[in-house]
Amino acid sequence: MPYFTAPEKALPDLLADCALYDKLLVHSPAGADLPCMAAAVALERRVSRAAFLSVFGALRRKLVFTGWLLPQAARPAKKEKFILVTRGGGSTSDRLVEAAIGAAPLVGRPFLIVAGTSTPPAKLERFRRLAAACGGDAAVLFGYTDLPALMAKAAACVSTAGGSVYELLAQRAKMVLAPYCGARGREHADQLARAWLARDLAGAGLLLPADLTPGKVAAAVRRALSRPAWRSARVKPAWFCGAARSARELEALCR
Repeated sequence: MPYFTAPEKALPDLLADCALYDKLLVHSPAGADLPCMAAAVALERRVSRAAFLSVFGALRRKLVFTGWLLPQAARPAKKEKFILVTRGGGSTSDRLVEAAIGAAPLVGRPFLIVAGTSTPPAKLERFRRLAAACGGDAAVLFGYTDLPALMAKAAACVSTAGGSVYELLAQRAKMVLAPYCGARGREHADQLARAWLARDLAGAGLLLPADLTPGKVAAAVRRALSRPAWRSARVKPAWFCGAARSARELEALCR
């Protein structure tokens, strides 16, 4: 997405480095992520919204907004009863897993929770013990080789707001997003920006860190299930074709 980690005082050096390149590929559709990212970046307290946008303005003649890079699309699948919960690689957001386990008996549906392959064995076992003790139908997996296929089958998806948000948008999935916002002094804005984007484009539910309790997760899932799947007419098929656009741009540079 359109994002950089340089602080405001380092922007002249960033622009000088960018001047060395013929083109800069931004793996996002034009006008999609950038406004949300500019609004969210204040969370990080390192660069103002105006300064953030000024970088993209200064580089506009070099920028190519390719659309999102996505894996091969999952085959259309009949929706099943289960709720999918995922937190990406699994290095953050333990509270999402714990709250989802507690939400399962409140919702009354099976919860399939993918803890992520960065989850230490001891923590995975703790999650599984918690699931067994809660009395709901919650299964905790270490990982899954074809997550997009699970997304296609799930009645709704509860997730952190990494790159899987774009896959959920492509599938028109019902979703509840719990963006990882970092820790005090090490805040992250990119997941919050994606969650805002999915809220605006597809009605995604939003759970901030303080909302990660079983009751609030259950309520958000019930709201998602009660609404028809929806995606804004703003979203175009080309937005999901970033790989093909990137390949064409790179090929043109090599001629």
